[in-house]
Amino acid sequence: MAAHIPDEEITTLLDQLIQEGTGISNPALVSAVASLSSFICSLGISADGTCSDTVLEAFVALFERFMTQEDGLIGCELAIAAVIKHPEVFVPRSKTFLKAGFNSEYRIFRRTEAVLCVASMMNKSVQSKISVEKSTVKGVAKSCTEYLRESVAEPYGVKPRFFASVLKLLLSTATGISEELKVSIKINVPVEVRERERRCYQN
Repeated sequence: MAAHIPDEEITTLLDQLIQEGTGISNPALVSAVASLSSFICSLGISADGTCSDTVLEAFVALFERFMTQEDGLIGCELAIAAVIKHPEVFVPRSKTFLKAGFNSEYRIFRRTEAVLCVASMMNKSVQSKISVEKSTVKGVAKSCTEYLRESVAEPYGVKPRFFASVLKLLLSTATGISEELKVSIKINVPVEVRERERRCYQN
């Protein structure tokens, strides 16, 4: 059995990786940094699949720096590799990623990555291990519905990749969560959207 590594050492490793991995553009190095980020995160995951708050917050803070940065030196691979590789440990902080994904003040490509992170957390294989909070499911339904309604109203302003990520999030949520939580999605779909869906079935 592997020896336990103190949280402080793990976060120090992450800080060092951020320092060395910030600003790089070489594809091979970017890939290596992403792999190292995922590996460092795995060091903080216990045998039961949980991650310490200290390590989790360090990676969430890295993600938030990526979303709010002005110089663009922190690449998305460094920022989200651990989330994509180990989505189950980030489920308790899914609201942070959801809010970032639908925050219009952030750049669209970063918002796309944030939405894809949430989609990975909503995957059925992840939800079978740790269930997301009901309020998060409601938030997904509300955010996605509002965005799709706006997209229908102004189709020329739609960003294809972000649009696709929202659809992926909806699909992951609908197929991944429990039957009990699926009620939350139905509750939050606006009446006019449900009415349109009903008419489609009648036709």
